[in-house]
Amino acid sequence: MASLISPGFFGEPADARRTEFDIKNEQCQMEGSPADLIFAGDSITQFFSLPTYFRQFGYLLNRGISGDTAEILAKRLEADVLQLHPRCAVILIGINNTWRLDGSFDDPHGCCTCEEILDTVRESCRSILSQAKAYGQRMILCSVLPIWFQSEKKAERQALILSINQELQRLCQQAQVLYADCYSAMTSENGLDLKKEYSYDGVHPNAQGYRAMAGVLTPVLHQLLRSQP
Repeated sequence: MASLISPGFFGEPADARRTEFDIKNEQCQMEGSPADLIFAGDSITQFFSLPTYFRQFGYLLNRGISGDTAEILAKRLEADVLQLHPRCAVILIGINNTWRLDGSFDDPHGCCTCEEILDTVRESCRSILSQAKAYGQRMILCSVLPIWFQSEKKAERQALILSINQELQRLCQQAQVLYADCYSAMTSENGLDLKKEYSYDGVHPNAQGYRAMAGVLTPVLHQLLRSQP
């Protein structure tokens, strides 16, 4: 059995599931049980009931962690995705970086500007795509979802999400990686707010929201896996 890769602990929310994932990753390696799909990201991924929507694609692993950010996912990607060699990895990350506009959730990074946040997400996702290329790993990168969460900086945050998604789409084009635009499928008529019927708190999808996400991702997965030798 190959040596298990573990990123260790970061002093970040991702630590909450580090031991769990290390134990599960070791079992996958020991039993020679590669996944068909691995979803990795933050709480939006963690709460995604993958077998409900994607069982047709085979063996599914969820490596979402509540509170995770783009730069931490980039650091744990090799452990939680790449060493497990799935047929495809689906990445959804970035919304928690935007809370740094107002320093929410006791983030040790404190308040950051839109430019600083955008740069962090851009460089982190560039690293994610570069690591995937080095491993020969097929990947789908998802847009950050819209929000209707009310806060003092709601408008600024919504503009930032649009900028992040533009950068993610550009990175995917450069890397020849498929981009899943869940954002456009989930916004209200103003093109900014998450549809109220898709969320219970203005950030996290409810059942209708996850159904909408699955509706976007399913054809993209079919497109990718059909082309796989």
